[in-house]
Amino acid sequence: MDQSDSPKVIDLANMNANVFDNADTDHFLQSNGLERLKYLVRQQLDNIPEDPVKEDKGAIYYPRSHRAILVEGGRGSGKTTFVLNTLEELRQRDQALSRKLLVMRMIDPTLVETKENIVILILQLIEEAIEDANLRMTLDERKFEELDLALEALAEGLRLLDGIGPASAYGAEWEDAQWVMSRGLQKARKGFNFELKLNRYIALALEILGKEAFVLAFDDVDTNFQHGHTILETIRKYLTSPQLVLILSGDLELYGRLQRKHIYATFGNDVIKHDLEIMGSDKKGLSNAVLELEEQYLLKILPPQNRIPMLPLGVLAGSINVRPSYGGATEELYSWAGKRVRKYLREGQGDDHPFLKVMSKEHLRLVLGYLQALDHPTNPNESDVSYGRRAVLRVFETRLRTLHIPTDLLDTNSFDYELRVAFEWIIGQEEPASLIRFGNLGEKERAIALHCIALAVANGMKDSGTVLKALLVFALPITMTQLPQLDSPEKRLKVFEFLWRLDAPHMPDIAARLNAIRRGRDMNDRQRPIAFGSVALAEDENKVLERVYGLASSDSKDFNVLNKNAKNNAARQWINLLKNKGSSDHTLLLARQNVAWFAMEAFLEDDRAGVFNPILNMIYSRRFNESGETQRSISALSLFAAISEILQSKNLEISGLVALAVEHTIPFFGSGQAGAESSVEELLYGVDSISNDEEPPEKSKKVTDEIGVFQTFFDHLKDWHKFARKLGTSASISPALLGTLASRLFDDLHSLDQFRDPGLPTNSGEIFHRQVTIVLNAAVAMTAGETVRKRESPKTSDAPLGRVLARARSDSEQASLHPLAAVLLSCPLVWAFLNPKAEYRSGSNTENLRNVVRETLKYWNDTNDFEKVNESNFDDWTTAPEVTIKIGNIQKTDGGSQRTITVEGFYDLLNVMPRYAETKRK
Repeated sequence: MDQSDSPKVIDLANMNANVFDNADTDHFLQSNGLERLKYLVRQQLDNIPEDPVKEDKGAIYYPRSHRAILVEGGRGSGKTTFVLNTLEELRQRDQALSRKLLVMRMIDPTLVETKENIVILILQLIEEAIEDANLRMTLDERKFEELDLALEALAEGLRLLDGIGPASAYGAEWEDAQWVMSRGLQKARKGFNFELKLNRYIALALEILGKEAFVLAFDDVDTNFQHGHTILETIRKYLTSPQLVLILSGDLELYGRLQRKHIYATFGNDVIKHDLEIMGSDKKGLSNAVLELEEQYLLKILPPQNRIPMLPLGVLAGSINVRPSYGGATEELYSWAGKRVRKYLREGQGDDHPFLKVMSKEHLRLVLGYLQALDHPTNPNESDVSYGRRAVLRVFETRLRTLHIPTDLLDTNSFDYELRVAFEWIIGQEEPASLIRFGNLGEKERAIALHCIALAVANGMKDSGTVLKALLVFALPITMTQLPQLDSPEKRLKVFEFLWRLDAPHMPDIAARLNAIRRGRDMNDRQRPIAFGSVALAEDENKVLERVYGLASSDSKDFNVLNKNAKNNAARQWINLLKNKGSSDHTLLLARQNVAWFAMEAFLEDDRAGVFNPILNMIYSRRFNESGETQRSISALSLFAAISEILQSKNLEISGLVALAVEHTIPFFGSGQAGAESSVEELLYGVDSISNDEEPPEKSKKVTDEIGVFQTFFDHLKDWHKFARKLGTSASISPALLGTLASRLFDDLHSLDQFRDPGLPTNSGEIFHRQVTIVLNAAVAMTAGETVRKRESPKTSDAPLGRVLARARSDSEQASLHPLAAVLLSCPLVWAFLNPKAEYRSGSNTENLRNVVRETLKYWNDTNDFEKVNESNFDDWTTAPEVTIKIGNIQKTDGGSQRTITVEGFYDLLNVMPRYAETKRK
């Protein structure tokens, strides 16, 4: 490989040296620009005339050279680094040029005193160079005498320059005619010839030094409005010697502003005030004239062929490597950075990253700062990654402040704060639902803002519980803003204010509020019975019995009539349960509320589920509609919100389950005292603590059995909770995947709302089952990376979920079960609500869905690298508890006469809590 083809190296350990690799100029990032500059210098040296200061007194014009080289780029584009490298290259590295050139130290106009003149500085630099060379001992003294005379000849002209002598060149002596005819004209002549005398002085100095040209560099001329225009004018008027190699750095746009400022000042206020109305707004107007003057001035002083742009990283020629600060071999830049970006964003393995394409268009200083923020050991722990994320946000601090994003996103160590800031910013943008996937947009500023927000969200998603929190509190509501009723910035802002009324959101409350947002009338002015993961429940007894059982009145005692007239299988299933598992004297029961159907609120108030009431209470909420009426609903999102709260708690207690009811639901059980150890009876029945001197109240065997069943279920839930928390960060996902999952959930749940097909479920329990399996299906499919597959959703059957589970048992890594999916599939709370007889049909094969899930979980358990779980646990966790339901009239005394029915989970019970029918506005 030729040396010129070797990779450029960015050494992150030596970023403050302003050079990237002192040993080899072929490693310079802007090596092509360096070669171009050296070519321009050689070209200028080749064109120096034999006598550079020869004066033809008979000529009416003498040639004036404008060869200044402009290193062009915005702030942070690497101009200063490039100029320093260039000066070092011309001073010693390129020996062919260094023999001909004398490189003077770089002049930074921002460090020049206000009253100090640039020409004086240049003369000082030349004098210092001669003194440093100690040539007076070896050269003919007459050479130095000639140089001193040339410097003395400059004296009169120097007095005319700004910053030297009096403020005005024309004093009171100009009123004396005799003085004007003698000294005054002589003074003017010396000032007029100042340029030639300066060139003469430069030529003599170079002759003494044995060089052909001086190299003079000005840094950041464009940013100094005090000296910037003076320097440009000095270059135009005086620094025209072919033996001066002038190098300037700056932004051409800022140079233009410098010149426009001077032009406007020259025109004066009167011209600016009246010119437009006199000349009109055509091309003869003042603004066009200024632009033309600016253009011609810069074309003359900084010729286009001498401009060297500082290219962003993405368009630099050749390969680029990086040398980490902690040592080790160099690596290809995009691969090295991509691995670390993915680590920061929890995106797993992979080289390169789309955001690096955005960064490659930025100025080098910002890019290098970003690379330093990514610079950490190969296998960082969680705290190291969090520190790196903070470092990245510090790099973009100015950009974030400009975009009104707080720069302390990660400093508060509060995930709620991070989500709140992220939500508020994204929802204020155009089409926020498209931003939640954190794709890189064409606009750099917004892409950088999204990257920083993604880092903040990724920092907080440390486990499965916080992933669910981010999904329900942040990603899903933003995805909902694409609904027609949320089509304006004002309405989207109301979504934010409605959800984020508390700094620390309560997850079940958030889920209930999501349903309230989604609820409303459609384009046909109908209020849908189902909406985005929720089922609206009916309360009117007569209408329910008519719709479900076909009864005109509620006094029928014949269960055979109920079964015969039932409108669907779910209703018949409940009647059969009553006949086969209920009390033997079922003939005494009336087909009315609390027997053939239940109203949720009355059911909970009457404590009909006994010890299992807190579980049912998790999914229930009330809301006001637009008429101020109270409406009731159950929600699959509320179920997963409760699961999120449980997963985020370090220790699971029964009192924690009681606290998961939404505020607006009247709780039957007390909230319990935090930190107090209470028995199951105390927490579920509110029994006071009993002293050792008192005998505990007797409980019937039936109540004792119910508590035992619940305790077993709760023990399974605690075991699952420990398993889920042990998975830790392995169950987390990236913000991009979070957004994709939210979009998929929105599409599938919204599709279920709109679905009109004979296969659509009509009973509350079945709809709830569909909503839960839609969430499970999306979680399994999306976390397995199946975005390219045909999208399937279990709207009418569980077959799509069964198929994606079957693929998860294959050897394909892209279809493997993600730990987050394993947590959700194995949650006992989920199986308390699913249809225990649900089947997965694939062709001629029919399997129970629960068995398919168990098989998938056990396969995952055998093939993953996590701590193994006893396979019997998966069987226990996916078994619905036997729930005893009180039917008929509630007996006030516990004499064993209360009629009950035992059901497997809540599926059958929810089916006889009928949903609303579609209703038009009255």
